[in-house]
Amino acid sequence: MRKPPSLSDAVRLSDHLRRQDYEFAFNARELGFLVAGLGLLAILIFTGGVSVGTRLPAARARQPQLVQAAEVPEPVPVTADLGVTVLEVSSLDLSGIDGPDPDEAAPGHTVLDDAVQDDTVLGETVPEETAEPDLTAEVRSLGETVETIFELQLALFFRRGDAEEALAGWRERGYEPYVVEVSSSTGVPRYTLRLGPYPSMDEAVKEQAALAENERSDSVIRFRDSGRAAKEP
Repeated sequence: MRKPPSLSDAVRLSDHLRRQDYEFAFNARELGFLVAGLGLLAILIFTGGVSVGTRLPAARARQPQLVQAAEVPEPVPVTADLGVTVLEVSSLDLSGIDGPDPDEAAPGHTVLDDAVQDDTVLGETVPEETAEPDLTAEVRSLGETVETIFELQLALFFRRGDAEEALAGWRERGYEPYVVEVSSSTGVPRYTLRLGPYPSMDEAVKEQAALAENERSDSVIRFRDSGRAAKEP
């Protein structure tokens, strides 16, 4: 019969276990699984690196380039040296824009004409009026001048019949007006009722004041070349 271990044997065994170095031992099967796992992990890492390396340049090419604020060029002021053509508002074609013509008025209404382009007096065309006339005689050729005459425009009409009707009314009151056909910027003929002509601006101003006092009429002073040649003094 085997003798049971004594207390001293148990103490020695415990000390031996505390001092023993444990070593891991693998058999052939476990070692094979370990090598296969490491090989598979290496293959996965290599495949992922190759895939990322091939796709990264294409992704960078598709990515929009970011421009830093410091790289944005400053705006260049437009000057005449750059060859830029600046269009004035007057050169734009506004014919296609819908809306009433500012020069037009309702038929039958009396308006004052402030922009007469071409006058026709009794079938005779006279030169275009200017904004600032030369009150002195204009020298056209050597030894020949054309006088500037002044007229009072009483009213403007869209129909000749209305102008002639107003003409008869003024003649009944003792005046001698006449009808002047003018062309507007749209090419539509209009008819003005005028008094005169007067040889100087002073006489036209005096007659204008008299009409305003006696007839309560608002008239506009117009001027044009008389068309009659006169010798220089």
